[in-house]
Amino acid sequence: MTYQEIVDRVREHYKDADAEMIQGHLAVQFNITGEGHGAFYLEVKDSRVSIQPYEYYSRNAAINLSATTLFKLLNKETTLEEELNHFHITCEGDIGAVLVLKDIRPITEAEVQRAAEERQKAAEEAARVKAEMNRIVAAEMMKAEAEVLEAVENAEK
Repeated sequence: MTYQEIVDRVREHYKDADAEMIQGHLAVQFNITGEGHGAFYLEVKDSRVSIQPYEYYSRNAAINLSATTLFKLLNKETTLEEELNHFHITCEGDIGAVLVLKDIRPITEAEVQRAAEERQKAAEEAARVKAEMNRIVAAEMMKAEAEVLEAVENAEK
């Protein structure tokens, strides 16, 4: 696997991820060792996850790991704690920042579909309410016009 393929797979994994639980700014650099070696970083800013294919010097931490270990983590076949304990990952900087990464929750395709369906239902309900309001307003205007016409007719008598 090439470096670019690794970065692309990580980007895809974290596309639309939920990082609301991370307050403030967090940047962790991943130093991939072995096949596909290179550095990229994951940044959380304003609850949004960004993956960029270069080093980040103002980072909270950097972790060194193989692509194999990285994908085991992403696929939930292992945990950060296990890999740190078995020395498959080494950390430079704030290990707490690295451990916070497990709180980022990638959004599944089913959740994306469910959110789209909910937006569609909300749009349909908004259209229904708008149509009902337009009907009520039109009825009230017709009633008001009838009252004005009746008042004019009564005044002319």
